[in-house]
Amino acid sequence: MTDIEILKKIKYIEDRLNILENIIYSVQKTSDNIQKNYEFKLDQINREINQIKKDIDDIKIKINAIYDQLKLFATVDQIKVIDTMLEAINPMDFVTKKEVEKIVKRILKEYLNKNIEEI
Repeated sequence: MTDIEILKKIKYIEDRLNILENIIYSVQKTSDNIQKNYEFKLDQINREINQIKKDIDDIKIKINAIYDQLKLFATVDQIKVIDTMLEAINPMDFVTKKEVEKIVKRILKEYLNKNIEEI
């Protein structure tokens, strides 16, 4: 093998090495970009998870507040007792104050008219 052939082979190997270096550089850049993209997406997912946790905590607080308020409501049994009492008393048979006043005025008027006629 001559010196020129050896130099050509060295040049060929150097060119191949440069091509391989460029390919490796390109793969590394792509890999770095993919990693940055995944890190960004992972951070975004973590932020969303934290927000969901906060929302769940808020919901728990509201559910507890509703539960505390439910204790103030009447139970079915209490409503049944009230219903039974209302049926026994039947408040629709009661008269209002105005109705009583009208009745008293009418009776007094009749009584007074009757007594005046007797005199």
